Amino acid sequence: CSSSCERKNTVGRMKLVEAILDILKLSFKLFKQSPHETEGMEFCSLLVEAWSTLWNATDEQPDSCDRFVTNGGLEFYLESYHVCSQVTTDDPLVMHRIVT
Repeated sequence: CSSSCERKNTVGRMKLVEAILDILKLSFKLFKQSPHETEGMEFCSLLVEAWSTLWNATDEQPDSCDRFVTNGGLEFYLESYHVCSQVTTDDPLVMHRIVT
């Protein structure tokens, strides 16, 4: 395993996937309480960063991928897509950044 792979294994053991999913869960809850356009743009920016981190943490890491799926990651992904596809942002690539 390369040093990059070892770092990802360490990150997996630190439960980064679960921590980010917990942040997403709280963020969705707060956004649903106040779904204004400005908050929507900020929320989508947060999602871009969260998904980027998750994609890096789960890339070629079966244990982290399993934790992602087991802890509701796919549902959050679909919800992220739904919310951000309905929010107007200054960044035309926000959806692209979430899915890649």
